[in-house]
Amino acid sequence: DVVYSQPVDQGIGKHANTQFFFILDTLKKRNGPMSLRELSIMTESVLETDPEMLARFEAHENVIKNPINGLYSYRHETFATRDDLLKEIKSHTRRGGGLSVALLKQTWSGAPAVIEELEKEGLVLVTRTGGPSRDANGNKDPIPKMVFWNDIPPTDGGKQVESEFLEMWQSLKWPTEADLPAALDSIGQTPARTSASTGVDGGGGINGKAKGRKGKRGSRARVTKIQNTHLKGIDLTKDYVPPPPSSGFPGTSGSK
Repeated sequence: DVVYSQPVDQGIGKHANTQFFFILDTLKKRNGPMSLRELSIMTESVLETDPEMLARFEAHENVIKNPINGLYSYRHETFATRDDLLKEIKSHTRRGGGLSVALLKQTWSGAPAVIEELEKEGLVLVTRTGGPSRDANGNKDPIPKMVFWNDIPPTDGGKQVESEFLEMWQSLKWPTEADLPAALDSIGQTPARTSASTGVDGGGGINGKAKGRKGKRGSRARVTKIQNTHLKGIDLTKDYVPPPPSSGFPGTSGSK
């Protein structure tokens, strides 16, 4: 088979169809919601100002518009099998990003369950965020947010994070903003806004006492001490004139 070189993608192009498909491709590669302004700036297109192109864009079968915030997302290909889903996750991770679990769920309702299975097998990595519901202990239930392909699975020597470390990490409790200064003080730390060593706070005052002070404090006259004692008696404001040379040797009167 003969392999021909492909031209370099040099931007959006001049024709309307070329611009349209460039916009779709940009949204597809973004792997997340985008605003109309952001999409127009990123593609350097007239999507925001051209009603005809915008209507065509919103009518595309793979473009999803959130009715609440107006953000656009790309509807990825429908996944029929677990292998297809894993292939798509791997493809996006290699391009430097993961896939939104919420978007995958819109494409395939069974995607979250398959992702959970892949995570247990160590084939994917899932990031989570606290959801609106809480468990019996009052903690927010974690909700899957993004999924990434694990490029070092257990079959290649990859290992799960030790459960002891996970328990220690999850047991950490962050103090509230009101309790933060006291918590820092208990471990010998000082909040960044006020430095105990310099006494300078974030407002530019000295521990808050120098604000609004008018005038300057009188400065005490400095006491100087001459260190170069060999210059004593020499007027440095005048040019140096060497003394006349001696006519004899030291210890002599200079005459025969």
